[in-house]
Amino acid sequence: MSHRERRHLRIDELPGNLSEALDELEKDDLVRDTLGDHLFEHFVAAKREEWLDYIKARLAVGDRIGIWGCTGPDQRKDDQGHGDWRIWWRL
Repeated sequence: MSHRERRHLRIDELPGNLSEALDELEKDDLVRDTLGDHLFEHFVAAKREEWLDYIKARLAVGDRIGIWGCTGPDQRKDDQGHGDWRIWWRL
């Protein structure tokens, strides 16, 4: 189904990654109220750490196989000349 068809039928897209899913979860009062603030905050923090570990691992693999086409981490650019943080969200 195309994006236009989904929009016409008012079908929302699912989050594209764990970070986006956590952003949506943080907006959900039902989950927070069900788990309680303490458990909810620790759960979200653990999942954010898991996401960062995943991103770091993906960047490390990119460094090992030389997909960045540069010599150091401060010089990483994507095909449009954007720096590290933009590459992370495109992985």
